[in-house]
Amino acid sequence: DYGMNQFKITVTGRSGHANNPTFSVDALLAASQIVVSLQSVVTKNVNPRSNQVSISIGKMESGTAFNVIADHAYLYGALRLTDISKHMYLEQKIEQIASGIANTYGATAEVQWKEYLAAEDNYEYYISTIIVPACYGRGKTLCRRGRNVSSDFLDSGFGI
Repeated sequence: DYGMNQFKITVTGRSGHANNPTFSVDALLAASQIVVSLQSVVTKNVNPRSNQVSISIGKMESGTAFNVIADHAYLYGALRLTDISKHMYLEQKIEQIASGIANTYGATAEVQWKEYLAAEDNYEYYISTIIVPACYGRGKTLCRRGRNVSSDFLDSGFGI
């Protein structure tokens, strides 16, 4: 039993040429610090004996050229947990960290959420609607409890 929510963090700064970075707000730098800081949510805010939590960032997009400070950065990630009662608390923590770090660098951050699975006995639903279609036609061997399935089988609604 677990819950999983996917999220997209949009960091907005101000673009500028790399030869004069003091007039820009580097969204990529702020987003990079957000990724690092999110790792502390699990270690400092969750009792591992009562809740298994994972926060992962699997994709980051930013920039238009090697010599231009990025005005936007996009982080795509997932929050997984076994105790659904902590769901709102952990979402708020992620939003606070993203906004706080972005603000520190003069940028802003917005977090969008998409819920996939609630922490309940949903194994049959999970297998029939997600795992089986994901495995079909991809040359995968029999998938058991989600093993051997790449992370691209969920349509996030965020373009990934």
